[in-house]
Amino acid sequence: MRPRKEVNALVRSGVPYEKISVIRHEMVREGMLTYGCREVIGNPKEAAQLANQLFRNADREMVLVISFASTMLPIAIEIAAVGTVRKCIVDVPEVFKTAIINSAAGIMIFHNHPSGNCKPSIDDMNLTKRMKEAGKLLGIPLYDHIICATDGSFFSFCDEGLLSENVRES
Repeated sequence: MRPRKEVNALVRSGVPYEKISVIRHEMVREGMLTYGCREVIGNPKEAAQLANQLFRNADREMVLVISFASTMLPIAIEIAAVGTVRKCIVDVPEVFKTAIINSAAGIMIFHNHPSGNCKPSIDDMNLTKRMKEAGKLLGIPLYDHIICATDGSFFSFCDEGLLSENVRES
């Protein structure tokens, strides 16, 4: 940072400042998924079934984010990150970007384990903790983090009581 005197001198001398980009965000609908006969996602099993539609042919780990209206109506689903066979790195901005743009009331995050074992790793636990804390700060709670396996089985952090204070009251 430049000292205030130097900045004021630059303003008076007419030396141009650095340029800044003017941007516009645009959301593009990539397609539609059918997720059952109900309008809302009522439980982790229904949520996992929806996510598995995108994980079905995945040969590497992926992280999905579903943004929800206050009624638990899904309003957007996004692939937030694609990794390798063993690991997928994702951070707070990638997870919450679409939720913020959509004025979401809450989110669920999902990732797959191509190995077929849906037991959470230490990295999975740490990811959940970071997203839970970020959601509190942003006012967009993390409703659940679900790990999906190739055989349709899943692990829900909510079902295991690991997100209890963020769970939406039914």
